[in-house]
Order: sequence, then C-alpha cells, then structure tokens
Amino acid sequence: IGWSFSEDLIVVRENGEILVYTMFGALKSLFNVVKDSKVIDYRIFMSRNPYNGSFVTGIVVLNSKKKFLLVKDIYDPKIQQFQDIPSKIKF
Repeated sequence: IGWSFSEDLIVVRENGEILVYTMFGALKSLFNVVKDSKVIDYRIFMSRNPYNGSFVTGIVVLNSKKKFLLVKDIYDPKIQQFQDIPSKIKF
C-alpha cells in the first residue's frame, strides 16, 4: 500500500493486481502485472516526466519467478520486464 504523487491510494495484491483508488475510496483503475506467479516485493516511486516536466508514479515488482517488472506510470500502465536475476543470488 502506498500513495501516488496525486494522492491516490495504490494497493498491490499478492496475485499481481494493482488497484488505484481516489482518496475518497472510489476505484480509479485496476491492472495486473503478474500473470503466472506471485508478487514477492514491490516499490512505489515517483519521478519527473522528461517530456513535459510533470511528476509520475511508478511501481517496480519482483515476482516469485525472480523477474523484475516495471510500470513507469500507473495512469498509463505499460509493463516492462527485465532480464532474469542470476540463480546464484538468494533472497
């Protein structure tokens, strides 16, 4: 659970669903980043959009298959997957 730059509540479920609520509890958006595994950990971050200078809220998710998934902007969710973590690294 965390907050976006525009004060929306962000809920990340273990099954990969990401729900965005207004501060008054109305569901604003729902999307899924994990299709066939579980969420192990995640981080919500804010960054500045280089094109127009506005701030955006993003999420990085680590799933149970040890893959990082990035959503740069929760209001325009496009999922980017990174390469596998080497098997020698233990969690």
